[in-house]
Parts: sequence; structure tokens; C-alpha cells
Amino acid sequence: MKKNNKGFMLVELIITSTVIVAALIGLYTSYSRIYSLYQEKNTYYNIDGVYATKEMINDLLETGNLNSLLNQLKGSNYIYIIDNKNCVEHENYNIGSACTPIKNLYHVNKMILVEYDKNTLNKLKNEPINETFKEYIDYVIKYYGIKENDDYNYIVLTEIEIGNKQTENKQTEIETENKQTENKQYNYSNLRIG
Repeated sequence: MKKNNKGFMLVELIITSTVIVAALIGLYTSYSRIYSLYQEKNTYYNIDGVYATKEMINDLLETGNLNSLLNQLKGSNYIYIIDNKNCVEHENYNIGSACTPIKNLYHVNKMILVEYDKNTLNKLKNEPINETFKEYIDYVIKYYGIKENDDYNYIVLTEIEIGNKQTENKQTEIETENKQTENKQYNYSNLRIG
């Protein structure tokens, strides 16, 4: 009797297909986890935000304004350094000449100096800030495990605006403004101060 060895049998084809599908599912789940970690790091650890925050703190140290700012902070729990792309002037100190170049270079929307305390960070969520910033505050509390009376004294939270692309065609100001607010996305960073 002669054996026919041409082609695959149906059972061999099913087994091979199952192995390939299982391998593809494994690759997909691994890729999904890696991609979600990348998105988290890209959104919550924005390198421009880190540089902007560090440069602002260095400028405040060089001009001697950081101590005045920290003294004022004791009464209010948090202080806006930059709010809605504007450098905020305070009565006891001059924000310094570096604020405007920093906010323009890094597209800083908000920079807030906050006491490093869970209750204070939760109070900050009651401020008129966008939902993604509130989610970031929750993330910071959870990631660092912030409690009351922690080792650090202060944290600077920075919000960087990304994805605000200008439209090329001529439209009315209202249409352009509505499109710009729809396109706004934010990335975040923080810097803890001892």
C-alpha cells in the first residue's frame, strides 16, 4: 500500500494554526502592556516639564525668591507660579525674568508649588483645573504613596500643553478658538523639594 504524503492533513493544519494564534495573542498582550507604560511615562513624566520646573526652581534660588515664596506658601498650602500661561506675580517676591522665557519655550500652562501632603493635594483638586490634571494629582498621590507629614516638604506640579495645532485655512475667530480648545492635550511632570 502506498502512502500519500502530499500536503497537510486537517489535524496538522488546526494544530499549527492554534500555535500561531496563541503566539500572536501573547505578543499582543505584551505589546499592550509596554505601550500603556510608554503612554503613562510620556504623559506623566514629560521631559519638557521636568526641564521647565527645574529651570524655574533654579531661577527662584538664584534670585533669592524661593524662600519668600515658601514663606508665603505656609499660609495657603499651594501657590500658582504659572496659571493659564501667565506668570503670576505675588506681593512678597518678584517672579524673576526667567518665567516668561520658560513658559514660552516649554509651553507651560500651569506650574503650582504645593505642600507635599495628601490632604493639600486633594484640596488642590477643588481648584478650577482640568480633569486630566486632577487625574495626575491622584496618580502622584498613589505613585509616591504621599501621606501626611512625609519626608519631602514641597512638590512642584507642572502642566505642559501639547497638540495645539493651528489651522491653516482662514476661519472666524470663534471657529478657530473652538478647534484649538478641542485639540488641547496636556502632559505633566513634578519635582519634589526637600
